[in-house]
Amino acid sequence: MYQILYGMSKNKAKYPIRLTALILALGTIPLVLLSSFGTKKRYVHHKDFNVTHIKQGFANVYVAQQGDKIVMIDSGNPEKSHDLESRLLNMGINPKSIEYLILTHAHPDHAGNARYFQEKYGMQILSGIGEKEIIANQGEDGNLCPIGFMGTMVGKTIAKERYAPFETDIYIKDEFDLKTLGFDGIIVPFPGHTPGSLIVYLGDAVFVGDIIRGKTLNKKKPTRHLFVCDFDQNLANIEAISKLKGVKHWYPGHGGPLVQEDVKQFINKEKSK
Repeated sequence: MYQILYGMSKNKAKYPIRLTALILALGTIPLVLLSSFGTKKRYVHHKDFNVTHIKQGFANVYVAQQGDKIVMIDSGNPEKSHDLESRLLNMGINPKSIEYLILTHAHPDHAGNARYFQEKYGMQILSGIGEKEIIANQGEDGNLCPIGFMGTMVGKTIAKERYAPFETDIYIKDEFDLKTLGFDGIIVPFPGHTPGSLIVYLGDAVFVGDIIRGKTLNKKKPTRHLFVCDFDQNLANIEAISKLKGVKHWYPGHGGPLVQEDVKQFINKEKSK
């Protein structure tokens, strides 16, 4: 059973605990803000494809290349299009060569620059059909369920940003075979974090959006995202993904990358609560 507590308790004995938690939470805010200025990028070679990992603000953007086919997974925070564009070019990736932009979901820190890349480079956008309302509202989601102080603070700041409107070219309702786009992989809907959340499953890797994240102070250790409405559903989604054949590497929307063994340990720990 999970319980999320907000506000002050009448039980004075709990004050020191709450105060300590508040101090610790406040201490992590500068770390989150400092991470938004990071320019880290990683290149990972998998058996059948390569992944370029760009930390864009507090969120991750991924570029996956398989032969001469390239897709971008998520587009980072609003009004960061020129920064992302220049970093792609500096890494030897011409945005013109990216045919598709896959959105794991439509929150501002994932779909923030979709319009820019669609208009300038003609990228076709794929998103879950359940994201229609959030996209129509330019990233606004009235159903966020923040966890603790950090979730509440992010909900009042980063989550309040809005992006330029865009049109989705391909809505994903059911499992979608990327071979139709010339790419060997599949897109699998996993509603939970948002109604239209999805994952991209390529070989031994999964790009999971905000179904899970890396910890703030230890980015390679898995933990719950800052917004979870249904803990049981969220854990069931994580476990279902962990059972996909051959999965070894997890690429979340924040923190990471994660490895399968650590994710399984996280699942077992959460089940034991």
